Amino acid sequence: MENTAISLMQEYYDRRAPVYDQSMQYDQPETVVRQKPVIDKLCHWMAGRTVLEIACGPGFWTTWVTQSAKSIVATDYNESTLVEARKKEINQDRVNFRVADAYALPDFGLLFDAAFGVDWFCHVPIKARTRFLDGLHKKLEPNADIVFCDQLPRAEEGSSPVNSEDHFQVRTLPDGSEHRVIKNYPSESEVRAIFMPYAQSIEYNSFPESRRWMVRYILRSVV
Repeated sequence: MENTAISLMQEYYDRRAPVYDQSMQYDQPETVVRQKPVIDKLCHWMAGRTVLEIACGPGFWTTWVTQSAKSIVATDYNESTLVEARKKEINQDRVNFRVADAYALPDFGLLFDAAFGVDWFCHVPIKARTRFLDGLHKKLEPNADIVFCDQLPRAEEGSSPVNSEDHFQVRTLPDGSEHRVIKNYPSESEVRAIFMPYAQSIEYNSFPESRRWMVRYILRSVV
């Protein structure tokens, strides 16, 4: 069941790639202003790091993080999203876009000292979280800095408890096709419970005006 849900989401984002930035209003200056507190925090945490980005999509967040990171390998399952990412004005000396399955990450030839993913973790099926995190952590150095950022729920969406079944949304693309997508909304306490077993330390931040939360944890030496 979870693998089917993952495959359907991969197909959805493949088809959404050409209109993703517009659908998120990332092409609007006011959106950048609203997200600036999140951008600044993320860039601060990734500064000077050798970074692995999970599910970079069309590269909105990659573009900002390249301004502070030492280097980024920005990965996504779909080549279609990376085509859009490569169109952006971005420091090509600092970023390498790679097709990669987040649930079966390849050998990159190095271990990273930082990783992040924006608007990714809440798409991970609850039963696949451990598999994803174990695979990610194997690509990182001990004491690596890890950040996940995702959306806070709107009032009508509520939260999705960590032990519940996955929360699904039906989304419609411009061609009229409908797609069933996992979008969980864990609370702060649930987020801490998910990552604490892997963490030396953990920090949670909420940005209501940006409608986002962020968690940062330092990876334990042994996971």
